Amino acid sequence: MLLQAENSEPPRAPHKRALSQAAQQLEEFRQNLAIRLVLWSTLATIAGVILLLVLPSFARGFGLALLPSGLAGLILAARVSLSVRNRFRHPPSQRVTEPRARSLCRLLWRFFLLDLLVLAGSLILALWSGSGLPASSGVFWQGIGWGLFCQSLFFLYFTWFHARRVPVTR
Repeated sequence: MLLQAENSEPPRAPHKRALSQAAQQLEEFRQNLAIRLVLWSTLATIAGVILLLVLPSFARGFGLALLPSGLAGLILAARVSLSVRNRFRHPPSQRVTEPRARSLCRLLWRFFLLDLLVLAGSLILALWSGSGLPASSGVFWQGIGWGLFCQSLFFLYFTWFHARRVPVTR
């Protein structure tokens, strides 16, 4: 009986165990989100640099469209990753976990709406950029339009996928 009491931890309230688990799930979700964002952004940045080195105007335009979003994604992922690392040192309480989850979810849905706008604008640029421009310039702008379209289409799915899976807000 004495050995059992020494080896066992004092019983914790069930809600505290669930709270720490919810906080852990949220931080793991954020870390996975950052990792996926780094992977995509790295690929987009590398592809952008390679396409900028290719001679045709369309490919250079496409590559130029990939570079800023790839670099911005890397910066955002680094910021998320640093905030996750800091939060693992100081685990959040329930009062903090739920608002963080709701805030992350709202942020992802706002990015989803922004991606819709960029998708529409890039499609307009891709389809109508040849009008009134010199032939080589029009092809370059079409490349930018299609590059932005592909990036925003990916991010549209990316934000929708992650916004629907934020833990604690389900």
